[in-house]
Amino acid sequence: MAETGRTRASSHRRGDSGTHWYERLFRITSRFARRNYPATRLCTRTCSRGYLRRSKNISFKWGDRGRAIKRQVDIAHSRGSLEADWVVVATDAYTKAPWPELRHEQIHVPYFNVATRPLPDELQKSILPNREGYWDTKKILSSFRLDREGRLIFGSIGALGGMGSRIHRSWAKRAIRELFPQILDVELEFEWYGIIGTTGNHLPRFHCFAPNAASFCGYNGRGISPATVFGRVLVDHILGNVADADLPLPVTTPEIPAFRALKENYFEVGAQLAHLIDARF
Repeated sequence: MAETGRTRASSHRRGDSGTHWYERLFRITSRFARRNYPATRLCTRTCSRGYLRRSKNISFKWGDRGRAIKRQVDIAHSRGSLEADWVVVATDAYTKAPWPELRHEQIHVPYFNVATRPLPDELQKSILPNREGYWDTKKILSSFRLDREGRLIFGSIGALGGMGSRIHRSWAKRAIRELFPQILDVELEFEWYGIIGTTGNHLPRFHCFAPNAASFCGYNGRGISPATVFGRVLVDHILGNVADADLPLPVTTPEIPAFRALKENYFEVGAQLAHLIDARF
């Protein structure tokens, strides 16, 4: 955040420590996340449901196009239309219509997880006695944690589709046996995968597609705390409490990165090759 924020000396925007208020908020939420949801322990589905419970807005699916009319945004859909004073595009790497350039400017990196059946208490204590979350720093990184029911959630880069599904699933079983030989029978109960949207410089973006239509995006796999902070910033911006010049990121135009498709294939093919060989010997 310190690198992406604009450096100004306005006293009303900085505290005694010379730190932007949104930088302080980012640090507070980051400390809260590390303290309460270390590593990969935070369940994003539960988190999202919590946000929805606190929201008074109506959720809807995007239509086929969007256009700005003066200070009002009109969204057209085959089954009707909607008018709003503001549109916040929060679909990030999964964006399609009406602003597909959000997806096109990001390099998609697939990430999967598999879940074992609930493990006995003694096994859980021998694996992660304090229920920490773990991830490594390999190029093809991996992570694991325990869920509430005692399942071991094990994940890495890769998509559970086509030939990759069998390769990644087999690797996960081998890696679990290698790391935790006390688990005698590795039986997988669930599996899923999603997309991480990455940018060229690994920093998020702020875009304005039309008057009163904006988006923060490109969190590079670290979106829970920053997205929460940026959401707060965007609300204050919509309410008129934060000026354009005071936003933590400059307004930029989406740009398609060079060799995007090639890089996306590199991650998936590379992950398949790595998982085909890893933990076999």
